[in-house]
Amino acid sequence: MENCDQWLACDDIEERIVVTHTNLGNGLGKSFSRASLDGKPVAFIRTREDKLTSEKIVNRVRLGFENLKMLQPHPRITQLLGYCLAGNTTVMITELGQYGDLRQFLLSAEYKEFTLLQRFDTALQVVEALEYVHESPGGSRINCDMNTVGQALAQFIVLSDYRVVLNDVDDLPSGDSLTNKKSQCVVGRSNINATADHSFEAPERRWPWPGKLPKQIDAAELRRVLKGKVEDYTGNIELKKGSQK
Repeated sequence: MENCDQWLACDDIEERIVVTHTNLGNGLGKSFSRASLDGKPVAFIRTREDKLTSEKIVNRVRLGFENLKMLQPHPRITQLLGYCLAGNTTVMITELGQYGDLRQFLLSAEYKEFTLLQRFDTALQVVEALEYVHESPGGSRINCDMNTVGQALAQFIVLSDYRVVLNDVDDLPSGDSLTNKKSQCVVGRSNINATADHSFEAPERRWPWPGKLPKQIDAAELRRVLKGKVEDYTGNIELKKGSQK
């Protein structure tokens, strides 16, 4: 978007947004539709109606909105144009990824026509987005939805002018490899097959105890290494008997 205006509020969205193509895609907790804002194509994103009774999903979508708002404005982050929070529903209006996500774009006819310099610039934009997230206004953040190359590419969208922006920031807890602060999503990866290749994951996400589950680690050790409350990392996992202090 070329103009910098105030974010649209609930009334503005109701009056000025016209949804043209509904439910073009669903994520874990969000639905995506194409819409028009004063004649310009935009994305209309909202909490999935079939997930409104799930507190976990509702909170995840709301947190994603807060993350996107926190990261504004930046040329490598999807521009937030407006939002409306009503009960369990979060509605966001953002700029539209005309060419879909980056994973799709790399397989497109348009990308095949790119010069080597253009391809290098595409990769550089991804690096710039990740660098900004690691040094964001909210501190160093780690994207927990980048477990594989394909999944990482799907977090970005390509705009009409071929700019690449980070679009999915729902799962973005703090983490810092320089201070050895592990991201809270590290425990979720501990149950993955030990033979799987985790080399793509950020250092802040790698499980420090190969071959062991959270319940097999002493609570004090969890606190020391993960630098946080044990329950933040173990959830409902029962700790080893006698380890709670």
